[in-house]
Amino acid sequence: MLRSPTVPPDLLPHARRAVAACPVMALRLNRLPAPPPNRPLSSTTGTRGRT
Repeated sequence: MLRSPTVPPDLLPHARRAVAACPVMALRLNRLPAPPPNRPLSSTTGTRGRT
């Protein structure tokens, strides 16, 4: 049982094997969406986003 919903990279092969071996498909792995690219700070407002 994991305490975090994110599987650490060193445990990912084990998690994949567990998912593949689950006879009732009670386990699954989902990819997290990629984080949005960092926007540079606005030179006028000092905040991220639109200028």
